Parts: sequence; structure tokens; C-alpha cells
Amino acid sequence: MNKSYEEKIEKFFTFISSVNVLSVIFLLIIIASTAGTLFTLEESSKIIYNSFWFQAIFLCLLLAVIYCRLRSLPKNIKEFSTFLVHLSIPVILTGAFIGFVWGDKAYIQLDKSSEVDKAIRTNKTIMTLPFQVLLKDFILEKYKGQPVHTLLFYDKNGTMICSRTFYSEMTFHSDALQENFEILRIIPNIEINDEGKIVSFSNEWNKPAIKLQVQNETIWVFANSSPKKINNLNNISVKYFFEFENAGIKDFKSVVAILEDKRKVIVKTIEVNKPLRYKGYSIYQSGYDETNLNWTVLMVKKNPGIPVVYIGFVILIMGLFFKLYLVSSQQIESKGNEQ
Repeated sequence: MNKSYEEKIEKFFTFISSVNVLSVIFLLIIIASTAGTLFTLEESSKIIYNSFWFQAIFLCLLLAVIYCRLRSLPKNIKEFSTFLVHLSIPVILTGAFIGFVWGDKAYIQLDKSSEVDKAIRTNKTIMTLPFQVLLKDFILEKYKGQPVHTLLFYDKNGTMICSRTFYSEMTFHSDALQENFEILRIIPNIEINDEGKIVSFSNEWNKPAIKLQVQNETIWVFANSSPKKINNLNNISVKYFFEFENAGIKDFKSVVAILEDKRKVIVKTIEVNKPLRYKGYSIYQSGYDETNLNWTVLMVKKNPGIPVVYIGFVILIMGLFFKLYLVSSQQIESKGNEQ
């Protein structure tokens, strides 16, 4: 290699690894990262983290750290442990840089029981997957708010005549049916035998039932079950509907199967922070359709830098292990000399 060329390379690395330049690089990264919090994840990735200028700054930091570390190679086991700890930093940064440059991300909108092998990136291009993704089920969990009870009354043709919503035991009059009704009892969880006797009950809202009286007839109506006929009212039946009012979303997850050649390879329940990983791809729960709970939105990410990051952490652990081993060995040796 030409000597002048070597000198130029040496000057470049000396320049970017100087204290002043590194201070500017760190300041720019801090400013960019702070600015990224003002946007959504998609916007910050597009405007900042995936931009050429940010990747150039990050690459300069990576090269400076590598250069600083390689300028002083270890001469003994004590220096080697420190070398490993310091070496882990550029390795981890290298993995992060690979993820910035060659990482990929796209989204899947999936209907229940349907399967796809393509995802759509934010720029509307297609990511083709080497497998198929099948949505087996979508689960939406809510916090328990205030219990709300609704009685629906139907005629003999199954047409709803009227309804009544209530929060506790009460008496009410139905103008449509010209009849008085009394809610004698509401039980959050109940089991009743064939003779109409209560077998067991509890205060956990699971299978609620109400005891309804109309004229001199008393009947038990179970939540979310088929309409029950009221004998004293000709051809009238009642259905009990139960839900929690103002119940916030607790969790949402998708039961997903990975298929290859129409054969199920793996089945897993995906949550927001519990992705499915397969063949270098990570599939995350991203969202859902509030108007149709049979639809889910999944995010597919491929980050080839993750294995490099893991290697960096292994090197870091090895360096810390050697350091602790040396400290304990020196303490044992010093105690032996004292004795």
C-alpha cells in the first residue's frame, strides 16, 4: 500500500477518534435521539434512524471505537480481560449498524383463518416471506369495569320488541309489553341444576345470571345464552346480555401458525412484547381492527445484526468473567502470602 495513502488513513482515524470529534459525534447522536421522541416510531425511523446522515455519524463512531481499541493490543491476561470488555462495545455497535442498514420491516393485515406469505413495507413495496403466516385466532382482553346488564325481549318470530339496561336489582315497567318486571337477584357466577336449585355461586364475574319475576312467575336467565320463554307472557322470550362498561383494553394477542408447503411448523400466541421468531424473522403483534376483531395487524422484522449483537454481549461476559477471576485469584494469592 502507498505510504501517503496509509498516512491519510491514519490521519482520518486519528481525527475521528479525537476527543473533540467524538464529543461532537456523541452530541449529534443525543440530539437526533431526542428529536426522534417527538415523532412516531415509523416517522423517526424514516426521518432519523434510517437516514444516510445518521448512519454516517454512527459509522464514524463505530470506526473510532474500533481504532481506539486496536491501537493497544493486550500483552497479558489482565490486559486481555480489559481488551475483551472494550472489544464488546464496537461489536455491539457493529450489530446495531448492520440492523440500521440491512434491517427490514413490513406489516401484515390478516383475517382469521387466512394465510399470507407477503408483507407490505411503509413505502408500499412488498416483502416476500419464505413461509406462510396463518391467523388461527385473535384474543382481546379487557379490564373489568362496572357490570352492565341488559334484558332483550323478543316476540315469537324472534324480533326484538324492547330492551332494558340496569346496574342492580330493580323494578321496572315496560310500555311495549304493558307489564311490570322485578329483578330479584343478580349473581356474578352461578351453577344451577336441572331442578332450578343453585348448586354453587361466587362473586367472580364469570357466568352471571339474574332472577326475574313477572306477574307470579319467577325464572332464572343466564347471560349470553339463548332467549328464555316467559310462560305468563304469550310468545314472549327474554335474553340476558352482560358486559363491563368503560372496560379498557388489557391485552390483545394473535394465535399464529407458521406454514411451509401447507404444513404447520410452529404455532405460537403473539403478544406486543412476545414475538414469534423463525428463520431470522421476528413477528410482533402491532394492532387490530376495532370494528372487526377477526382482523389483526402484525409487524414482521428482519434484523441480520442481532446475532452480531449477541456475540458482542458474549464477549462482554467473557471479559467480565476473566476480570472477576483475576481479582479473586489475586485475593487468594495475597491471603496465602500473608499466612
